[in-house]
Amino acid sequence: MAIISSKSPAEPDPGQGAAAAPASEPATKPAKPSPSLVQQSSATEPSSAEEGLRPKHLRDYIGQTALKEVLDIAIRAAQSRQEPLDHLLLYGPPGLGKTTMALILAAEMGVTCKITTAPALERPRDIAGLLVNLQPGDLLFIDEIHRLPRVTEEILYPAMEDARLDITIGKGQSARTRSIPLSPFTLVGATTRVGALTSPLRDRFGLIQRLRFYEIDELAAIVERTAQVLATPITAEGATEIARRARGTPRIANRLLKRVRDYVPLKLPVRWSQRRWQQTRCNYSM
Repeated sequence: MAIISSKSPAEPDPGQGAAAAPASEPATKPAKPSPSLVQQSSATEPSSAEEGLRPKHLRDYIGQTALKEVLDIAIRAAQSRQEPLDHLLLYGPPGLGKTTMALILAAEMGVTCKITTAPALERPRDIAGLLVNLQPGDLLFIDEIHRLPRVTEEILYPAMEDARLDITIGKGQSARTRSIPLSPFTLVGATTRVGALTSPLRDRFGLIQRLRFYEIDELAAIVERTAQVLATPITAEGATEIARRARGTPRIANRLLKRVRDYVPLKLPVRWSQRRWQQTRCNYSM
């Protein structure tokens, strides 16, 4: 998946070493990325059923206690200075909540979170189009950031350090560089292979935090919360049994819960109906 610019296919790409433009010709601003190729989320947007499974605030995020303490301090410090959060790198195995944490940070700061993946940013103008359209304080989340092409990665260097986008037009002796000021923003990168990041990129993150696997009691609490969101009755013992089979990963725990939800009404319809009736009666009596 690649972000499509509004340029015609025949137009040379300044970031790819195209022929120099005439001196009188102004450099064009990078095109706005297609909305269908960049997921956007804000604290005021209605959530889909799947998004409803994600906690919306840091206090509701289960597990990762050390990470939450660090981020809580960073959020309050940034809010007191009325500045964006420092750039953050989250690393760890897949399914541990890196995307969820990025959305929570945006909600806590009251800004928009734009989500993309490194494989979608194949050309310099792809990342340039995202950067120039960020509003002050916005959060840009790049998943699998270790897969960024080197030429795209280098565009992030001045953007992260100086809120500046450097565009090179032409090549050789006729090449010239134009700098475009950017709105202050927060870059949140997520990776499962932190060792694959280059040192220049890694060193530009002010916060580098690891997500660990979850304990069984934490996963059981996640399963119970998800069951409540899905209006699915579950016992504490059932949540624990699912948690034990989730290999420390919330994504797997939620997937197993959904499969159990599909199985029980079909294979145990009488017991399921009785359980739902008891839950409904309990809800009405409260």
